[in-house]
Amino acid sequence: MNTVISDPRFDGRFRGRLMQIFLYLTDECNIRCVQCYYKPSLTKRPVEIPTQTAVALLEKFRELGALKVTFLGGEPTLYGKMPGNKPLSFMVDAARRLGFEYIRTVTNGLFDPSLLQNQHLQEIDEITFSIDGDTAEIHNALRGRTTYERSVENLRAAVRLGYNVHVTMCVHRANVGRDSGGTLLLSRAINWAASLGVKSFNLHPLFQMGVARDAWTGETDIDPVEWLEVYRELRSLSDRGVYRIPVRVPLRFVTAAEFERKPGAYGYCSIKLADRLDVHPSGHIHTCALHNSTSVAIANFEEKDQQIRIGWSAKNNELEHYPFKEDEQHPCLVMKGFKNGLQPLCISLKPGQEEFVWKRLHMDEVTL
Repeated sequence: MNTVISDPRFDGRFRGRLMQIFLYLTDECNIRCVQCYYKPSLTKRPVEIPTQTAVALLEKFRELGALKVTFLGGEPTLYGKMPGNKPLSFMVDAARRLGFEYIRTVTNGLFDPSLLQNQHLQEIDEITFSIDGDTAEIHNALRGRTTYERSVENLRAAVRLGYNVHVTMCVHRANVGRDSGGTLLLSRAINWAASLGVKSFNLHPLFQMGVARDAWTGETDIDPVEWLEVYRELRSLSDRGVYRIPVRVPLRFVTAAEFERKPGAYGYCSIKLADRLDVHPSGHIHTCALHNSTSVAIANFEEKDQQIRIGWSAKNNELEHYPFKEDEQHPCLVMKGFKNGLQPLCISLKPGQEEFVWKRLHMDEVTL
């Protein structure tokens, strides 16, 4: 196996604090979603992280303390196309052997259904399908013709085979409203997912965020004020036990006065806590998901002469962009200029999450 040599600043920052890895195995994808921030990386000549490199990096991150890994892309089920690389199922098996306690993948669902029969993939703790509406009309408008039908067919198959199936849904202009009966489209979608046997439902609202990746949004981003109204209704329904499955819904905005009233509750920030890493075929390593597909990174990795070097980012380092004092709690420092005096919060701040890492961070013990 390749050896990993890491900058002492990297080790010092993450040792004992790192909890989860988002490993973007490949830049290859079989669709081009309207809202995908990763599109700049989806070139005609896709890049993969070599399998030996990926395993060596996982071993390093596990040694630093990481317990959960999510395999993404591109489309992770396409991983293994480059000479010498192994398929996704190999990476699942390798992560388990390295001692990761929770192993997950996020897929668009457009894979060969025979993949679900692989015994190593069947050992995965969670498979999350990215679906952007509970009808073909809503979903296909963002992801392409017939994608809804094919994804849902594979989702149903995964449920039948006993996989722990979850759904992540982008909140965009086409699904943020209500149907003809006055029901929130998102509420309808949660019930739809539950009826399919999905175990939990995760929401990801789309906003213009003041960073380079805003180029992806097209005409999909929603209004923060409208989102807060939807959020309150969804949270109320979820808290009252209306839904049969857990719903992870991000608050995303509060007034500046409200933030100052409870900074501990609202101040979750992955840059400050150093609890996660996003790792890409480009070599960029980020701690904040808003920086994916941008040049802002905490570190970079490269392979040479069978050695993998993780170097502290000398330019556009996340910590230099957003310096933290040890006694401060910060909201997201990227997004600016929202109306009604709204203060943006981290995209991962989802109170009441039934999620492996979130429960270990004990953020819900700080009452909102």
